[in-house]
Amino acid sequence: MDQEAALLRACELLRPGGVLAVIGCARDSSASDALLSGIAVLWNRLLLLTKTGHLGSSQCGPPPLWPPPLGYREVRQLAERALPGVQYRRLLLWRYSLIWKKPE
Repeated sequence: MDQEAALLRACELLRPGGVLAVIGCARDSSASDALLSGIAVLWNRLLLLTKTGHLGSSQCGPPPLWPPPLGYREVRQLAERALPGVQYRRLLLWRYSLIWKKPE
C-alpha cells in the first residue's frame, strides 16, 4: 500500500474527533536536507558516545525499507493533500511527524 492510500484509509477508520499520529522517515532530496542530515549524524554519534562511552556503530541497523521512497518535501505535500490541516514537523535523526485531528 502506498503512503497516500495508507493515510486516506487511516482517515476513513478514524472516528470523528480522533487523532492520527504518524512518525516516519524520509530521504534527503535537497541541499538543506543533506545539511540537516549531516548535523543528525553528528548528533547521533554524540548520543552514542554518551550512552555507550565510545563512537562504535550502534546495535540498530537501518529500517527494512531504506532509503525511504519519498523526500521530506514530498511527504509534506502528500500529507497536506490527504489530511487538510495536518501538523507536519521535521524531527531529529531523519524522522518526521504528522499529527491530524479528524473534524467532529
